[in-house]
Amino acid sequence: MGIIYSGMMKESERLFRNSENVNYWPYIGKGYFNCSTKILVLGDSHYLPDPSKRKKMECEYPWWTNEVVIADYLDQGYKQNFSSFDDFPKWIPQPKGSHLKGFRNTAKMLAWNVNHDYGYRNQCSDYVWKNLAFYNFFQRPVATRPRSHEWLMSDYDNYVSQARLAFDEVMNKLNPHVVIVWGKKDLYKKWLPANRNRLYPDSIFFPINHPSYNIRHEYIEKWSELVRLQNIDEGFVQHNPIYKRVETIFFNDELKKFIGPFSKWYGERSIGYRMNSKSGDSNAVVLLVTMSENGETVLTLSTRKESDLETIKIVKNSSFDTFDRKRSLDCDGLFELCTIASNATDEDVISKILIALKAMKDCSEP
Repeated sequence: MGIIYSGMMKESERLFRNSENVNYWPYIGKGYFNCSTKILVLGDSHYLPDPSKRKKMECEYPWWTNEVVIADYLDQGYKQNFSSFDDFPKWIPQPKGSHLKGFRNTAKMLAWNVNHDYGYRNQCSDYVWKNLAFYNFFQRPVATRPRSHEWLMSDYDNYVSQARLAFDEVMNKLNPHVVIVWGKKDLYKKWLPANRNRLYPDSIFFPINHPSYNIRHEYIEKWSELVRLQNIDEGFVQHNPIYKRVETIFFNDELKKFIGPFSKWYGERSIGYRMNSKSGDSNAVVLLVTMSENGETVLTLSTRKESDLETIKIVKNSSFDTFDRKRSLDCDGLFELCTIASNATDEDVISKILIALKAMKDCSEP
């Protein structure tokens, strides 16, 4: 788990670091406890391709679940350029059949009611995870690969009894109003305690098929019905306050015309433009436009090259003379080009972005 996201685990560590049963601390979104409807998403297990690491992962890796949610899903492939969950870029495709799609598909189901007026857009849902919690039921890896339970079956009773003790602790500390269960068959019907409704009378259990491949529309409809019948507050489906300005700038016609060799994405409070070199993504140069809550906009240039020379070459381009460059390259290979004041107009920000993109394009040409 990288330094960038260490702060996101503090609440989980505080609640469970002294637990005798919870080996893998649950992921707890930073807005979870502030929501009037607290939602816990429950998976079943972790898998471990390398059996030689089994002992270590059973006893010495409490952040494993957080790593799956934060590093693998929310920050996949962009660890160098993003500083918080708010920057998670939209439109990132998960590999076909990947378990990571389960996170996005769950968010899609939860966000459907709120977004249906203008048609659901897949990129709008990931921020929901800021307000959710996630936990895997079994507290030891169950097998070396998905859909296989060799270790679980070899010690079945101990696996299940330990998992139920840990789950009880998680339920009592997180107090979710709704538990979305990833698995209608084994997890819901066999492994969870049969008297769960009596044990946790204030929680609603909502089982669905594992959503790694898709989310069936029947679950979207059932979730909508549950929201209506239980008067569930959908306030957990929200955007960062600065998000509207991000969208306005990202979809600006002048910037859209200047695509050239760039790939681009946007997040809740950031926009990214990647200049891909001929040698591949590993050598990409990235312009990151980050907007703070107080309205300031920061333009940062970074490179994935082993050397910082490429970034320096671009920064020295005469096009950047209009920038107030106060910070040199730091240890992460990032160069802050300028900070645009909070009272700047969208047009001011767009003009600075265009200058930077043109300089990056000029420097990429032979």
